[in-house]
Amino acid sequence: MGWERRGNGYYYYRKRRRGRRCRSQYVGTGDLASFFAAQYDAEREQRRAERRVEQQQRQEYEAVVQTATDACRMIDTLSRAILLTSGYHTHKGTWRRRRGEQ
Repeated sequence: MGWERRGNGYYYYRKRRRGRRCRSQYVGTGDLASFFAAQYDAEREQRRAERRVEQQQRQEYEAVVQTATDACRMIDTLSRAILLTSGYHTHKGTWRRRRGEQ
């Protein structure tokens, strides 16, 4: 987006992407174009702020998920250790008591 000099004047164009192509949309010149340029800049800054908030929320969520995953792994390891020391073994995915052990 921005001001472009064409001939002796400055004109404000807004760039729009459609698919792989970028197209220029003529907005105007003078005070009206300055108003629209400021409005578009404010909208762009608002979108940036929203993306930053979403990114921060995503990072917080991923940290919580990682903590929960680590806790589940630790619980699984601890429960496996307890069952193994108690004389159990896995057979086709289920825990069973070893034969001959009381």
